Amino acid sequence: MQWFKHSKDFRNSAAIKLLERKHGAAGYAYALKFMEVIAEIAGKRKPFEPTLTLSPPYDWRWLAIELGCYYVDEETGQNDLRCPSEELAVEVIRDFELAGFVSIEQECEYHIRKYDAAKGGAHVETELRPQVITIKGMKQWTEWHDLKNRNKKPDSAPGNGKVHFSGMGTPE
Repeated sequence: MQWFKHSKDFRNSAAIKLLERKHGAAGYAYALKFMEVIAEIAGKRKPFEPTLTLSPPYDWRWLAIELGCYYVDEETGQNDLRCPSEELAVEVIRDFELAGFVSIEQECEYHIRKYDAAKGGAHVETELRPQVITIKGMKQWTEWHDLKNRNKKPDSAPGNGKVHFSGMGTPE
């Protein structure tokens, strides 16, 4: 898959409005970047499967970089591109689920090394993080992708070779 088409009013969908209220304009960017990641990875699979499984090499650090989730430098107020924020990436994915943009199919325990002087320095905490994430509504294009891979006429399915998002994953 080389590209995906999305609705001209994507920015006005309830899910995007929720993401923008929480993350500002970055919420819109996170959603589009996540769709690109899914389309790139899912487009390599046969059959087409709009799911991201976070396991090496596709881990939380990788996803934070892909989405543009970075710690903010306190002095400059700018993203510190040397420090991807896995915590922000997890928060964004959880917000995607809250907005109805994705479903989290599976979670997994992650052991996070943290430093807290009040707790005696370095220690390890365990938290649940999403591991398998699916964009809702993309399943409708699975049949189209399968038809294309079986060398049937591309115009026999909507989109003529493009994944199409109308609003938040509802096909036109």
